[in-house]
Amino acid sequence: MKKKPLKRQTISEELYNTILEQNTQKEYKADLADYVCGYKKRQTIYYNENTIICNRLTLTLLGVVDKEDIDCWYQIVLDKKVEQEQPILESISPVQAVNRINKIIYNHYSKEEKEEIYNKHQRKSSQIYHYNNDIDRQENPNTIIKYTNCIYYDANGAYASELIKLLPKCEEELRYMFEHRHDQNNKFKNTFNYYVGCLTENEKKRAIKISQNKKLRQTFPETRHYIVQNVSDSMYHHYKTVGGSLKYMNTDGYIVKDPKYLLPDNKEIGTFKIEYQGDIYFYSCDGSDGSSPYYIYQYGDEIKGNLPLTARKLVDLRQGLTVKFNKVQTEAGNYIAENIEQIKIETHKEI
Repeated sequence: MKKKPLKRQTISEELYNTILEQNTQKEYKADLADYVCGYKKRQTIYYNENTIICNRLTLTLLGVVDKEDIDCWYQIVLDKKVEQEQPILESISPVQAVNRINKIIYNHYSKEEKEEIYNKHQRKSSQIYHYNNDIDRQENPNTIIKYTNCIYYDANGAYASELIKLLPKCEEELRYMFEHRHDQNNKFKNTFNYYVGCLTENEKKRAIKISQNKKLRQTFPETRHYIVQNVSDSMYHHYKTVGGSLKYMNTDGYIVKDPKYLLPDNKEIGTFKIEYQGDIYFYSCDGSDGSSPYYIYQYGDEIKGNLPLTARKLVDLRQGLTVKFNKVQTEAGNYIAENIEQIKIETHKEI
């Protein structure tokens, strides 16, 4: 009988670090696939850079789970989310996501019909557009830059829209999931992301499965390339229409300064909404003083970038305030921010 995957939740980076720091009975595993359905050594924590598998007692002892929890010995998968502020939230696993979408598909299409559709929509490769302000980072290190007259566009349900185009008979269910994508800790949004991601599989992991005579799941890597390229092309076309000086681009969203043509704010699936409009601040620390390098954007009260969440509460670029810290690797192999110090930046530039 096939084992059922463990319940899955997302945790903050702070809780991830705390679990590993306060528990000695742990083992690092680059691939956790053999443990996501549970294992006999219940007191052992298995982990990698992004995920921890442990029993719920571990969370109870940290005060995260109610002490009266009768299921404290049940095991659980905890995925680290760098942007998450709450210690722990409900989640969905990639396997559950695939099963959920496939159930919808097979209510309308046979397996053969699905395969025929996917085989007709393929690309050999795809390109995801990324831009993190490389030029200004190099030319203006340790300087707070204020970009005036900016606009931040973000795609609405890009993957959901592409799946509906491929599988129009599933539109009602997929559209419902899109409309409720932010419910229950972005459960449906993550479902779309996981499903498209699982159309392919890491070659090394697949090779290991083959060597161990394990059953391989069906994948459609070229269909995933088709979907990803369509999303990227849609965003790039939108950006070229708006024009202006590109300051940030990542998968399905971008920021430009001095747009030449404003496209309307749109909430419909497959279109682009205006996430923010106004002044945007940028700061890049080059680590020349011995601290760890990082970069951040701030629009309104929102902060994006690769600065640990634990340090962001001390940052307000509008007031010239940011931080310096040291990124330190622990004995468990994970990284934490230490010696966090708020600093005042005197070097400013307006563009």
